[in-house]
Parts: sequence; structure tokens; C-alpha cells
Amino acid sequence: MESLYHSTHDTFRLSTYYSGSMTMNATPAMPDKYLVGHPAIDAQHQLLFMLFDEITLTLKGEEHTFSMEHVFASLDTYVKTHFSFEEELMKTVTYSKKSDHLQEHRALEGKVSAYAKRFTDADDVESQRTIAEETHAFLFKWLTEHIAQTDREFSSVLKKE
Repeated sequence: MESLYHSTHDTFRLSTYYSGSMTMNATPAMPDKYLVGHPAIDAQHQLLFMLFDEITLTLKGEEHTFSMEHVFASLDTYVKTHFSFEEELMKTVTYSKKSDHLQEHRALEGKVSAYAKRFTDADDVESQRTIAEETHAFLFKWLTEHIAQTDREFSSVLKKE
């Protein structure tokens, strides 16, 4: 599977995931300790860290932050595109934890959709802020657990085959 690992997907463009007028920061947002060792997957994860950072800045009230509507739109696009990419890779290898990994993907898709709907339906700024905080906490857990553990294990399978 060496040829797939070093395929054209290595040049994946982060801009694929952006919605609205978002632009990439010049400074990397993803700490090296979260690299899984697959260039395309790492590039895609970089975007999720950037979206996490945008929520952080929004919650801090920083100037020039993106609206949460744009963050949720980007998260929706991200989960659809990134998960599809990973799941296509899963079809090319023998991966004993595939079912568990797919369940984690479906859970995140459901959470992102639910947070986005709650945010849209919220009647006041305080409720929206609470939902943004909950989304932030959930994404932190996802980044530190799913990427650091589950995706790293999957990447090691890709490298072996």
C-alpha cells in the first residue's frame, strides 16, 4: 500500500474545507504531537485545529474572528469530506478497528450537526455562547483523543500495508 500512502492525496488542499470567507492563518495551529504520519490526513487535521482556534478566538472576543455560523458550516464540510477520505483509505487495508473508528466518525457528525442546529435555533447571544463553549470542549476532546489515538493507530496500519 506504499503507493497509496504517497499518493496525490499528499498534496491535499486545506481550502477544500473552507466555507464563506475564511482564510488560513500563516501560523500552524496543530502541535506536532498530533501528527499521525500520513501527510494528507495531517493536512486535513490541521484544518480542524484551525477551526478549533477560531472558536477559541471567538470565545475570547478577539477582533477579526469568524462568525460561528461560518465555523459550523466549515465543520460540516470538514466532517463529510475528511471522514469520506479516511473511510476510502480504510477500504484499502486490513484494519481490525474499522467498525469502532466508523462509529466515532458517525458520533462526531451527529454532534456537529446537533450543535449547529442548537446554535441556529438559539434565541439569544448567551445561549449561542454556551453552545460555542460546548462545541469547543467537545472538539478539544475529539482532537486530543480521536486524532491522538484512533487516527494515529489507523495511520500506522496504512504505513504497514
